[in-house]
Amino acid sequence: MKTLTKLATIFSAIVLLLTACGRTNHKKTDNISVDSTTTEGLSDQQQTSYYGPLVDTILHHSQIKFKQIKKDNITFYYELDPFFDQHIHELVNEAIVSKNHCISLLGNKKTSYNVKIIYFNDREKLRPFIKMAPKALALPDAYTLLIATNDSTRAYHTHELMHIVSIHQFGGYAVEPASWIQEGIAVSADNPCLGYPIHAIAANLLYTKKLAPLDTLFYQFRTLPDIEGYLQAGSVVQFFLEKYGLDKFETLWKQGVKNLEPIIHKSKTDFEKEYHRFLRKTYPQQPEINWTLLNEKGCG
Repeated sequence: MKTLTKLATIFSAIVLLLTACGRTNHKKTDNISVDSTTTEGLSDQQQTSYYGPLVDTILHHSQIKFKQIKKDNITFYYELDPFFDQHIHELVNEAIVSKNHCISLLGNKKTSYNVKIIYFNDREKLRPFIKMAPKALALPDAYTLLIATNDSTRAYHTHELMHIVSIHQFGGYAVEPASWIQEGIAVSADNPCLGYPIHAIAANLLYTKKLAPLDTLFYQFRTLPDIEGYLQAGSVVQFFLEKYGLDKFETLWKQGVKNLEPIIHKSKTDFEKEYHRFLRKTYPQQPEINWTLLNEKGCG
């Protein structure tokens, strides 16, 4: 009980931080991850002291009983449920493929850490622990994913695993403003979205004059509607990687967008123009996007 009380106190502080960071009340994509916006104001030690007890509480001090499987440096925990009895091996293989995909995108560097993936059969089962009910949540400091999946909700392995892989490969969270680049690399890894390439979605936003200025994307990411903001961030990150390569991307991650010009030898304005030209050249005609479906389903 003392552990739960402590967790509730720490979580309340994090909720206040989220409010102070200007998160909106727009409908979320539910691909929520814990990044430096969530933990802003907390030291690394404080973050670890929060995430560690949280994971321990879920696995060992809750009413949910879990089975477990270990494979390829991942420990999978899953509820006693017919869905998991039928699909757990499929989920295990999918997660391993996703992790290897993320590692490959970032240069195939060896990893030595172990990952935990905790599966729930209903997203509402996350609410008692984190006061919200996302489809998936990454806890990078605890090397842990919380994933809700069932017959109607896919498991968001790739997006969430990329948070863990990127943060630990690059030596920590991105330099502020961090949200756009951390979410961008995760969205890029999970491309396409409902069958739409993320560059096509960004091109649609450009042609319809809804593409956010880069200053807004970089510095006010959490004020953007989530579907549009996340997918534009993914497109910008993917374009940067395609144009300038992984080494410069890592430098951007570590030094922040205030150092964009010395990193790529272009001003932010010229980079934005270059990105827009790329979208128009790649898609000379406005791509047709079903925004009603995107807003209803997210990338699920």
